[in-house]
Amino acid sequence: MSHAQILVVDDNPDLRNLLQGLLGKVNGFRVFTAEDGPTALRLFQEVRPDLVILDVTMPEMSGIEVARHIRQTSSVPILFLSAVGTPGIVAEGLNAGAEGFLTKPFSPRALVSKVYELLRW
Repeated sequence: MSHAQILVVDDNPDLRNLLQGLLGKVNGFRVFTAEDGPTALRLFQEVRPDLVILDVTMPEMSGIEVARHIRQTSSVPILFLSAVGTPGIVAEGLNAGAEGFLTKPFSPRALVSKVYELLRW
């Protein structure tokens, strides 16, 4: 059985590595990572992931902007994972097309549970 492909977008390399291990090595997903919005959009076109996990605050292009670009061509589930969890930012993320929003620090179990929920597994 092939596992879902997940695109993780965060400017923090430690968090990208953590998520690569948690989702890839531990849970068997194929994980692709990007450190910024432009790289994420390029990878999105190449990989066509089943789920996108986005940070809100990144250099060059915010996660909100990335989500809006993705929504122009795709209905792939988007999950925001961000240290900024104010009601206004959460609402902006959901209005940009995301299906979920988790704040950092997060529980690995909660993240994996949300990933499975969004993939409808």
